[in-house]
Amino acid sequence: MMDIHKDCIWQTRAEMDAPTNPLQAIHESYGRSSKDMSEQKFDAWMYGVVVGWDDKSYEQLQKQHGWTNDQVAYQKKLHQNYIKAWNLFMQSENKK
Repeated sequence: MMDIHKDCIWQTRAEMDAPTNPLQAIHESYGRSSKDMSEQKFDAWMYGVVVGWDDKSYEQLQKQHGWTNDQVAYQKKLHQNYIKAWNLFMQSENKK
């Protein structure tokens, strides 16, 4: 799993009871789940977009789910864009 927190403008519980950033709320939901997100192909794909996998995990997931290098690169790009959307939302909130 990647460390999304270092790249994102994060809303802490000290700042509010629940994040107003819907992308953070989705991320936290995945992080609190007891479900093995690597087991099912769709769950693994969504987890990769929202939370991100490390390179070693991607190697295992490629074998497990038959992902190509291009599919992994695309998923990593979607994850980067997820983080960008997250931060754009937070920047717009901070301007209010």
